[in-house]
Amino acid sequence: MTPGRRYKLFFFFSFSFLAYFLAFLPIFWSHLGFSVREIAIASMMGTVATIVSAPFVLSLAYSSFAASRLLTPLILLGLLGFFPYLFVTEISILIPAWFVAAFAGKGIYALIEAQAIRDGSEGDPGFEEVRIWGSYGFIIATMVLGQLVDFMGVAYLGLIGMAFMLASYSGALVCKPLLGKTVRRAESSGEIKNLGSYRVTAVALYVINLLLWASHTPLYVYLSVHLRSLGWTGGMISTAWTIGVICEIGLFLIFPWVEKKFRLVTILRSAILFAFIRWSIMANQTGVEWILLGQFLHLFTFGACYLASVKIILGIFPESLKDKGQGYLTAVGVGLGSFLGRVAAMAMAENYSIPEMFNVASYVAILALPFSFLIKDVGIGREGVKPIAAVTP
Repeated sequence: MTPGRRYKLFFFFSFSFLAYFLAFLPIFWSHLGFSVREIAIASMMGTVATIVSAPFVLSLAYSSFAASRLLTPLILLGLLGFFPYLFVTEISILIPAWFVAAFAGKGIYALIEAQAIRDGSEGDPGFEEVRIWGSYGFIIATMVLGQLVDFMGVAYLGLIGMAFMLASYSGALVCKPLLGKTVRRAESSGEIKNLGSYRVTAVALYVINLLLWASHTPLYVYLSVHLRSLGWTGGMISTAWTIGVICEIGLFLIFPWVEKKFRLVTILRSAILFAFIRWSIMANQTGVEWILLGQFLHLFTFGACYLASVKIILGIFPESLKDKGQGYLTAVGVGLGSFLGRVAAMAMAENYSIPEMFNVASYVAILALPFSFLIKDVGIGREGVKPIAAVTP
């Protein structure tokens, strides 16, 4: 099996499990009796795990262990963390158990994603081509999950989640042979000073990702609960999530053309502006057509931000730190940004409605716009941004 096919399988199954976590695990927590505040706490544990896991696991892969040797222990740890969801209902057990499962899952994803980004920058297939299979997996999984929930009921979501987790880990094991070459005893400490004139660009990029991911909190934590309260069925909820990912797929398909025509910082700036618009729509509209329009804008708020950020990191970080740079991007954006968003959501849960949370999110997103003017462009092309020799230590 070619490396490209291995990566495609991994992303497909990994994002199938992500669909379960985003769209239906909050519903399962609600079924178990978690309050809105407790759902926010449980979700927050996953983001804490992300903050710690990605940089920690990638550092181990650089300094102590071959990445391929880390994979199996992480899989076992993830299974151990999710196992209580099959038979336990106590929040005091399930929340720390979710932290363990999320820590392992994010570590596995960070190892394979970093290598896929590096391999995609050096040849075909490109990273966009393999990463798009994650979107395919998300769409198919949401469609299947919606039907399963309508047919079986939410009581079986623990067992369903375990099945999806096993599938995602199978995809990871397929990629295990590709990870042996990620062992690099990097001499550089990874300090920001090694970026030379791109230090401000790196900091600004991390701040933008932190703010945009924080603004996504009402979507990722409460969208399914919100739609359920509006009378949406499981199938309709799946459709809403699916539309967002279909639009994301469209961007992944055309991104090689987009990055030839527009500067990466322009693409990133568009993501900020459309995030403000998207959350404003979700805050003020409850019609089906408006909510689906908000989901359409996912191609900007996630897709454009994610790809532009990955390409910028690839271009500005020195060779020995590229993977760590991606790990820090995950830790600061998906991790710390989501964590702060969930802390805010938890604080607002008793006094703010979900639409009001979306309104707050719109202002958080627009705060990122000034930082985009601090980003120095790093070049464009079919292969993505080119490594900048001037910043190599």
